[in-house]
Amino acid sequence: MQRAAPARAGEDTVRENTAPPRPHELHTTPLGTARLCKNLGFAPQDVMRQCIRCIAQPDAVYQRKGKNWYITSADCEFVVNAGSGTVITAHRRPPPQNGS
Repeated sequence: MQRAAPARAGEDTVRENTAPPRPHELHTTPLGTARLCKNLGFAPQDVMRQCIRCIAQPDAVYQRKGKNWYITSADCEFVVNAGSGTVITAHRRPPPQNGS
């Protein structure tokens, strides 16, 4: 069985009965806000604005794994519940190694 290539922001790709979340439809919970602030260093009042800015980048890559979307954009990976559009958490990705 062939796997589909990751979806890019703005594509209308449907996998496992849900389309990738649209950035402006995302939200989080108080616990999600705390995780995002801790992991990404965002201020609580700016959490969703900063997340949406990152996720809306044209080079963002969406991958569906089970009940979540994993969205990689710039130096971050976001985990978003596919059913509710809730940003669960995010992490900074380490910079690529040069092999030195």
